[in-house]
Amino acid sequence: MLEEYKTVIQAEVSATLLELDLVALEKAKNLIIACSRQGGRVHVTGIGKPSYVAKYTASLFSSTGTPSYFLDGTEAVHGSSGQVKAGDVVIAISNSGETKELVATVVTLKKNQGKIISVSRNLNSQLSQLADVALCA
Repeated sequence: MLEEYKTVIQAEVSATLLELDLVALEKAKNLIIACSRQGGRVHVTGIGKPSYVAKYTASLFSSTGTPSYFLDGTEAVHGSSGQVKAGDVVIAISNSGETKELVATVVTLKKNQGKIISVSRNLNSQLSQLADVALCA
């Protein structure tokens, strides 16, 4: 399964020409693998255009056998956050990392003890600061 994760992540990184901090990427990978081994789920969220990326990412994880779901960020703060359990991983995608609705979603999900992996272009953003692991693209 580890090789499948590496293949998917490497393909996505190559395809989009992202330069990621490899230490942070390793931490993110370890969170996802630990979650999967404990029977947890990966939830992927974003607001606006990043929600399309989130839906695609969730389907990629599902295709590797990792239980993964798209979580609508605006619905999460209105009750859908209950599907995220302690130990689940949430990948939150935002260009700026400052989207108010997504930040509110992450705050809510952290109360559920979900582990947050942020993906944004700004390591100093609110989203990155709230995350357990921040990936900067």
